[in-house]
Amino acid sequence: RAALMYLFDNGVAPYVSYSESFSPSANLDENGDLLDATEAEQYELGLKYQPVGTADRDSVAVFQIDQDNVANLIQTVGNNPSYYRPIGKVRSQGLELEAATRVTQNVTLQASYTYTDVEVQKSTTGTEGKTPVATPEHMASAWGSYEFLDGVLNSLKTGLGVRYIGTSWANESNTLKVPHYTVVDANIKYDLANVGLKGVTAQLNANNLFDKDYVGACYSEYRCYYGAERSVKATVTYDF
Repeated sequence: RAALMYLFDNGVAPYVSYSESFSPSANLDENGDLLDATEAEQYELGLKYQPVGTADRDSVAVFQIDQDNVANLIQTVGNNPSYYRPIGKVRSQGLELEAATRVTQNVTLQASYTYTDVEVQKSTTGTEGKTPVATPEHMASAWGSYEFLDGVLNSLKTGLGVRYIGTSWANESNTLKVPHYTVVDANIKYDLANVGLKGVTAQLNANNLFDKDYVGACYSEYRCYYGAERSVKATVTYDF
């Protein structure tokens, strides 16, 4: 990895970065042999901005990722086991936007958006120009939180947010779409030092608050999965 950033006095910070990576594969081909590792190169150019004297943060970035030896599931019928095949080269290009601001002493807002254009550039399965499965073009999220700053509720922090995942393809030929979905999350956090328990924090997180039914992802016409149901998790931590 290599990166370069310059911070101007007004809080503007342009940057450029480059990275190379590899990911060993656990997938087997039709002969039962492990596939070669997936290798990748990433270029990113961006701009970050934090106005002097504030907690606000804004950023924009454009990126390109080239992957080689990307594994692709070959679905078979009958009793023949399915297997994987390296399809060649996949290129991802896109844009990321993020913003966070403190509206008042109590209220903070943050939001993000990602646009990703993914294309198979070289393929052993004849899918050049297609989009790989389970790769949505649009993703967005927004989160708002409110923190009490005085009284018995001092340090009580509540939050509510939404996550949006756009449509994606369920098959290599790009003829079957997975619908987009939006889910709501929430949390509440309280520092128990206000009731005499110094160092103790209690937190409650709820994902998919309204228990929405949705298809989380498809990896072929025959392998689709529902998204996670509502989950609620309570944690208590003690710092000493």
